[in-house]
Amino acid sequence: MHIGLFDPDWRGHHTPYVDLLSRYFTAEGHQVTFVTDERHDRLNELPETERLSVVAQPFSGEPQAPPNFLRSIQDQYFQTRQLRATLRIAKQRRFDVLHLLYFDRRQIPLRFATLLRAIDVPVVTTLHRDAFVTTAESGSLERVISAATIK
Repeated sequence: MHIGLFDPDWRGHHTPYVDLLSRYFTAEGHQVTFVTDERHDRLNELPETERLSVVAQPFSGEPQAPPNFLRSIQDQYFQTRQLRATLRIAKQRRFDVLHLLYFDRRQIPLRFATLLRAIDVPVVTTLHRDAFVTTAESGSLERVISAATIK
């Protein structure tokens, strides 16, 4: 199976997470392609092997607005562009599945990235925060899953 991993914010705890996932998947015999931003200075910590390749994308044009509502909109637009580029790579490289390793703030960008184009690959995600998940009675998790589900 060809597994695509995507995380443009590859730093901090993300580094060992990507390393452990890629090691596990390749040890199980899968082909792994990690897609990230070319500006990350820790890319050399994930060495390419026969079963692991790294695609460092030039995700340029990151918004520079001050932290307010306008900045939030610009961030969402920038993340939408990152996801569109990643979905193109997934199609070109024929991923069997794409794992978005950091989905916490990418629900809306994923929806926009797929409004006009169908996704050709199954997408799975990781939520690293519990801010979206509360008790089953509140329905918060159901709302997140419903909002993020691409049909």
